[in-house]
Amino acid sequence: MSFLGIKNAFYKNAPTSIINYLYYRRYRRRSELWINAPFYLIHIPKSGGKSISAAVNLDDPGHILMEDLPQSLQKQLAHKPCLAVVREPVARLISTFKYAHRNYKRKSSATGLASVASYYDINDFIENQVNPDFVNKHYFFMPASRYINSAMRCGAKVDIIDFADFECEVERYLKAAGFLSISLGQENVSFETPDLNISLSPESKNYLEYIYNADLDLLSGQAGDSD
Repeated sequence: MSFLGIKNAFYKNAPTSIINYLYYRRYRRRSELWINAPFYLIHIPKSGGKSISAAVNLDDPGHILMEDLPQSLQKQLAHKPCLAVVREPVARLISTFKYAHRNYKRKSSATGLASVASYYDINDFIENQVNPDFVNKHYFFMPASRYINSAMRCGAKVDIIDFADFECEVERYLKAAGFLSISLGQENVSFETPDLNISLSPESKNYLEYIYNADLDLLSGQAGDSD
C-alpha cells in the first residue's frame, strides 16, 4: 500500500479525539494571525469562513473552540469583536456531506471526513454515525452554538450573522470594521455530486433538528448557553 493509502486508512479509522488533536495542532497557530485584526472570526464549518478570511486577506483561523487555545491567546482574542456566521444546521450537514466526497477524492483525508465519504446515502450516514457524542466531538459537525458559547465563556462578545443573509450582512460588517474595499468570493463551494443521495427522509430530518436544536434556537433568537 502506498504512503497516501496508509495515511487515508489511518484517518478513516482513527478515533475522533485523535483527528481533532491533529487538526488543532495544525491549525491553532492560525488564530494568532488574527491578533492584530479588528475582529476575530469564529470559523464554524461550511458557513462562509474561508470567504470572509480571503476578503480580509488572512488565513482562516480553523474550526477551533476558543477555550482550546492557549489562555494568553484566548484573552487577546476575547477582547476584540468576534464574528460568527450561523447556518441552518440541516443545510450545513448536507453541505458537509457533499464536501466530504469532493475533498476525499481530490486530496488526502486529513480533514477527518474519510469515514463520512464512505457513505453514498446521507440517510445511511445519519443512521450509522450521527449521534450527540459524534456531533459534539467532531469539529466539522460540532453545533455552531458550541463554538459561540465557548467564545462567550472566554469573555468574548459575539456578533452573529445568519448565513441566509451572508453577502449583505457580512459586507456591512466588514465595512464597519474598516474594510472599505472587499470582494466576497465563494470558497469551498459544495457542488452537486450525481452519485450521492442527499434527499433526507422525514425521520432523518426530524432527528437532525433534534440533534441541532440549540442551533435552531440560536437562529430564531431564543438561545441560551446550552453546553
